Parts: sequence; C-alpha cells; structure tokens
Amino acid sequence: MTELALTKDIVKDLITRGYHLLVNGVRQKIEGDFWDYIKHLDEDACVLVLEDLLLWKDRELQLIALVA
Repeated sequence: MTELALTKDIVKDLITRGYHLLVNGVRQKIEGDFWDYIKHLDEDACVLVLEDLLLWKDRELQLIALVA
C-alpha cells in the first residue's frame, strides 16, 4: 500500500469523485444515512469528513496519510 500526503486538491478530487470520508486513511463513499454509517464504525477509527478537511490549513493536511 502506498501512502500520500493529503492536499486540498486531492480532497477536492475525492469529493468530486463521490467520496465522503477518510476512515483510517482509506477513502469511503457513503450510501444511505451518513451519521448512521459513522455511528457503526469502530470507536477507535480515525474518521475525517472530506468537506471539513477543506477548511484545514495545508500544513495540517500534510500530516494526514491517504492510503492509495
């Protein structure tokens, strides 16, 4: 598996391609109820909402590894 440092351009591309979340660095498309999906994830999972990441600074995004 390859890991990429996240950028705003990558986040925008993921959103355009229909992804909603990063769960432990893995992109996820959500079908159905968004919050219900999140509620059923392991409580230790690192869950990041892609739209929220657009508000982060580039420096902060670079700390997140995206599993490609």
